[in-house]
Amino acid sequence: GSLASVVTDDEKERSSLSMWRSIGAGIGGLPSTILFPMLVYNTTIAADGTKIQTLDGNKLTIGVLILAILSIVIFFGHYKLTKERIAPIQKKKGDYNAFKAIGDLAKNRPFVMLCLVSMLLIAFQFYYQATYQYLFADYYHSAQLYALVTICTYLPMAILIPIMNKLIDKFGKKELCAFGMGFAALVSFILFFIKTDNPYVFLVFTFFSGLGQTFLVLEVWALVMDVIDYHEIRTHRREEGTAYAVVSFARKLGQTLAGVGLNALLAVIHYDSTASANNTALPENVLNKLYDISTLVPAITLTLLAILLGFRFATPIERNPRKRRITHPNKHKRTDTPACICSFICLFISSLHSIAAPAHRSGSSFPLLSMRDRAPHHQPLIQKTNKSRRLGE
Repeated sequence: GSLASVVTDDEKERSSLSMWRSIGAGIGGLPSTILFPMLVYNTTIAADGTKIQTLDGNKLTIGVLILAILSIVIFFGHYKLTKERIAPIQKKKGDYNAFKAIGDLAKNRPFVMLCLVSMLLIAFQFYYQATYQYLFADYYHSAQLYALVTICTYLPMAILIPIMNKLIDKFGKKELCAFGMGFAALVSFILFFIKTDNPYVFLVFTFFSGLGQTFLVLEVWALVMDVIDYHEIRTHRREEGTAYAVVSFARKLGQTLAGVGLNALLAVIHYDSTASANNTALPENVLNKLYDISTLVPAITLTLLAILLGFRFATPIERNPRKRRITHPNKHKRTDTPACICSFICLFISSLHSIAAPAHRSGSSFPLLSMRDRAPHHQPLIQKTNKSRRLGE
């Protein structure tokens, strides 16, 4: 995500980088979300004939070790292959004040709202990934079907990527993301009310929910870059390092919120983490509540995301495009970056969390800038040189 700011300042190229990052993240997550449920669960039969999925701790440990080694290898490959395009402006010693920078960011409403959006998006993703594993193992008694959740979530990306830039040009990033979150929230509320016992019907609704989520998932880092540009316009300082650090911290808070929230809700519904280990089926009322928290909580979270994106973003730039002018260009540096490799690292590492989440079963704990409105006289963020090349050449 943060590499995109030193790769290009072109709006469409930024959107492409954000999209390909998400694609790389999806591919990087495939081993944990598709293969692992098939490999790390053992199926046992309870006394009443019910199939129970039990997590195998030894298989889980081996799988995590393999992913950790791959993460290290990919990290060094990423370090060797990445080339930056844009170098930061050299600042005089003593010019930077971390507390002042954070204070200025706190006064930037689009930035604050985007931090909340990023936090809720990550919380939503980690929460539903974890709860769906419980849902398919305990409610539908088919942990292997969870592998299809990832396919249903990421397949819409393949459908929308070819037309994403055209949609952005016509409607704007913020508007598309807000609409998508609202649509996904509606689908989740429908799932909550129909309470289907058919896992394949559930997967169909998951596909349509993923269709709505795709816009924000693909464009979230492009939105971060837009907000950082807006901060530069407001303060005449380029403090993207601090901005990315704050956004990353907000995303980590989202992970924590998902983990704590899931543990709390499992306790509220009296989920028995030792049931599968003892080959005991969960009571009917617990299973019904498990379905409820797996659909209602994501629906509420998606609704909050839609509201934040649709009604809480408004910058002076949207009302006066002339304020988009930036008068201190950055320097040109090197060209080319295989940016999506970074996504593999992020998802491989975060996959360890999603894999370990079901350990409860075995008793373990576990407005944005719409740059399409750019004024004709807007100065570029970087100075072009004869050596500069387009992204991907």
